[in-house]
Amino acid sequence: MRGFWRVLAGHIGYAGLANRDLDFRSLNLANVITGALEMTEPVREKRSRPIDVHLPGAPVYVSGDATRLTQVLSNLLTNALRHTPTNGRVALRVERAGRTAEISVEDSGSGIAAELLPRMFEIFVQGRQRKDRRAGGLGLGLAIVKALVELHGGTVSALSKGVNRGSTFVVRLPIAESTVLSDSGPDVEAVDPPVRSGRILVVDDNVDAAETLALLLRCAGYEVRTAGEAETALTLAETFPPEVAVLDIGLPGMDGYELAIKLRAQLRNPDLKLVALTGYGRESDLERALNSGFDVHLVKPANPERLLDEIARLLAKEKGKKVGPAR
Repeated sequence: MRGFWRVLAGHIGYAGLANRDLDFRSLNLANVITGALEMTEPVREKRSRPIDVHLPGAPVYVSGDATRLTQVLSNLLTNALRHTPTNGRVALRVERAGRTAEISVEDSGSGIAAELLPRMFEIFVQGRQRKDRRAGGLGLGLAIVKALVELHGGTVSALSKGVNRGSTFVVRLPIAESTVLSDSGPDVEAVDPPVRSGRILVVDDNVDAAETLALLLRCAGYEVRTAGEAETALTLAETFPPEVAVLDIGLPGMDGYELAIKLRAQLRNPDLKLVALTGYGRESDLERALNSGFDVHLVKPANPERLLDEIARLLAKEKGKKVGPAR
């Protein structure tokens, strides 16, 4: 697992702090929380009850990268909102405990089974899916949260009294020594992170899977948009023409095969690359995907390193480099 965390750190641009891959600054946590709440607005606006936010009277400062810490909190808030009824309680609280800042996200939702609780932050670990939710996500969201928090010198833990009894996630970060700018950070093993850029469209009707993949790709440096079904994806592609589209095959209505064909026809971009990320892994599924114009066919749950490497390969800019189909 240590090797995986080093690879993940490199992919999300957090390794090699001596090269200032992290923009460490003294941050008022209130500002980080404001950013996280803004990121969760599309989920919050569907709820009948707002998030309860509790901040201490005096500002609490930590040393960190504002963008990445905002992603951590928005991920935890989004998980809480999606696993809690619209009239259920979701609360965010910041407290100072000595030289540590504690940020807790508590909900009254579906809770966590006792056997899963010790493993919530491992890759590919997912709780039991609700009947109205499709399985097959990457299982990476909380693993990424753990990696980001630890690279800030902090810890994250999960608490729950059981299924349907809510859950609490607690992030603990060192208090900043001062409120001046800082370029120092926790001591981690250096890995040269790849330089990544490009526009990626993710289409999956499993919202959790789509957002988790989007988080992974954004942390890697890509610009990402998500859609839950084909028609939305086609509309989105008009204003956000992707360089790579990662498509689930088992979409409602128009499936991923047909969407792939329509995306190519609509965008008229011969360089558009298509990745099938699907639960269908038979030889006939691979053949059909390639016949539908996909460049890569990956079976869920996809190894994150393999997925990122395939996308980087597809976006390689070397002139004259030929990119063939991969499985």
